[in-house]
Amino acid sequence: MMSKYISSFLLGLISIVAWSQTATVNLGTTAQLIRGFGGINHPVWVGDLTAAQRETAFGNGDGQMGMSVLRIWVSDNPNQWTQEVATAKRAIALGAYLLTVETPIGKSTHKIMKQ
Repeated sequence: MMSKYISSFLLGLISIVAWSQTATVNLGTTAQLIRGFGGINHPVWVGDLTAAQRETAFGNGDGQMGMSVLRIWVSDNPNQWTQEVATAKRAIALGAYLLTVETPIGKSTHKIMKQ
């Protein structure tokens, strides 16, 4: 029984040592451009964000998340296109970028829009 605990301890210690590597950061070189952080709004699955949720997600005040990217899904059904407009407009007003993913599946493209 004791050997089981010792083995688990040693395995954990090896994992810590393996993950404790040194990273070198070169601020003069761009390896990846990060436009910001955010999430997806998909009202067909879960409903549109409420006004309060929009403020919490994209606002920059106390208790707000300050997200700067809104990913929206554009349905292949034109009758559903208006479902994300309120959140998209508010996110843009608060300074967010929109990243759209168009459908139908298999024909998706990605676009980045700012206002």
